[in-house]
Amino acid sequence: MTLEQLKDELHNYYQFDIATKSRKREIVYAKKVFCKIGYELGYTYDKVAAILNSNHDLAIYHASTINSIEDRDKMIFDKIIDDYSLFIKKFNAQKKRIIIKGIQDNLEKQKAEEYKDLITEINKTIINWDRNSIREFIDTRLKVYDKALTNKIKQKEITKVPGARLIRKVKNTLLS
Repeated sequence: MTLEQLKDELHNYYQFDIATKSRKREIVYAKKVFCKIGYELGYTYDKVAAILNSNHDLAIYHASTINSIEDRDKMIFDKIIDDYSLFIKKFNAQKKRIIIKGIQDNLEKQKAEEYKDLITEINKTIINWDRNSIREFIDTRLKVYDKALTNKIKQKEITKVPGARLIRKVKNTLLS
């Protein structure tokens, strides 16, 4: 695969010219994909940068910071590797996304089980109230408390700092 073919392939995926000078995120991420694949194919950073109308240092930077790209770009990276049967390490973004989704679902289930007894206790208390009392509670207490929680500043954790050690005794009359 030549660099021109790679550039054309990325143009098909992204629908813009990756050689465009811009700081927009999608263009920068596309350049990162291009630089990493181009370098892994055995091209020098100078040749890769020449296609982008840039310097080799930009190509080095983009290839070395490839891990900062978004999942969409990682999937494009993986798709190009699969389509052309390239021997380059893939991100496997789709598999990682499925694993992360499974972990998030599991945490939500655990959280629901954890709060189940508290919600049951609240329900036992509220079940005896009439509709007006519940509405008043929501308007005057619950909404206010919820807003206070969202505006609450998290306290900093206090870290223990070891005290200074004196190597020799200080001769100061104020300290004696």
